[in-house]
Amino acid sequence: MPTATDSRVPDDVWALSWPEQLDWFSHLILTHDALTVVSRELQTIMQPPVVQPLVFLVGPSGVGKSTLLTKLVTKVYHEAMSGMEADPSWIPVTGVELVAPDSGTFDWLDFYRRSLQALREPLIDKKSFPKLPRPRDPKREWRACFEDALKYRRPEFFFIDEAQHLLKIRRRNAIDQTDSLKSLVSHTRVPLLLTGTYDVLDLVDLSEQLGRRGQVRHFPRYDVSNATDRKEFQTFILTVQTHLPFKVQPDLVRHWRYLYQQTLGVCGVLHDWVIAASKLAHAEQAPLALEHLERTERRWTTVETAYKEIVKGEQKMQTAIATRDRLARELGLRKAAAPESPPPPHQAETDQSQSSAKANAKASKKKPGQRKPSRDPVNPLSPA
Repeated sequence: MPTATDSRVPDDVWALSWPEQLDWFSHLILTHDALTVVSRELQTIMQPPVVQPLVFLVGPSGVGKSTLLTKLVTKVYHEAMSGMEADPSWIPVTGVELVAPDSGTFDWLDFYRRSLQALREPLIDKKSFPKLPRPRDPKREWRACFEDALKYRRPEFFFIDEAQHLLKIRRRNAIDQTDSLKSLVSHTRVPLLLTGTYDVLDLVDLSEQLGRRGQVRHFPRYDVSNATDRKEFQTFILTVQTHLPFKVQPDLVRHWRYLYQQTLGVCGVLHDWVIAASKLAHAEQAPLALEHLERTERRWTTVETAYKEIVKGEQKMQTAIATRDRLARELGLRKAAAPESPPPPHQAETDQSQSSAKANAKASKKKPGQRKPSRDPVNPLSPA
């Protein structure tokens, strides 16, 4: 188990007020092994040229997908500084976070308008469209504006966070969502990075063409049944406690089992929980302690619901592996397990006779003085 170290809070942060210190901690990107691994994979995948222009990043809610996006976008902008100076119209990367629809149905018009804002499209509210003899189709008109903006701004990729909201639509119309994504990529040549919960996998599986043009990456939680994951989770707890703006450093690693049970190994949930507990501790002018965590913990019924959803999503990922193995057998690339063949007839007869002989020998063994089984007369004194 990792041991406590000195505080990692910068000296200039100590000079700030408490709200500013807590704001610094809340916006701090605390790296850990899973975040680093997935971040490297995405950086490699999204570097041009992108072979599969639809990339889906899935994982539990709160695992850090949005944090990873922030980290990735920051890196892209840092590397593109000189290019942006040479061409001010170029936007290296941008995107939107989807909003859960109020009506229960995903709103493409709202998506197009928010996307145009992200692409810094001027005079969005002043758009005028040519009058045509046929009835107007606002969705098609705003989609054309969005496609033109993508072509003009030429981002390396466009991200869509909380992509599971795309499925907020009638089931029979869900295939339309996949067709829209596919054609958007085809017309603009701009890759899309969609991040969301495991529900996004349902979107991928709806269309063979969408699956062919895309790839799925998994951002998992930590599983303490695995020794490596257990150590990494404990190390992340240590990272959290050494960056907390408390003069007296709390010993959070000591309570790692309780922290894991509440967070299920999801680092983003732990980060937010510690912030809530820190506010309570500061209000009481006390160092952060276990009691502050207990008073700000999630309801256990909520934790159980989250656990069921995570397990269901992880099973979806495992189903893909099982499908791969089944296809390999059906395609003749892997032999199926051969059924156990019955013994030859003569061998079966020999085995049966040997079994009968053993049974007879066992039955013939009697204790000394034991009679053979026979029927005794009912009344031995009566005449025959």
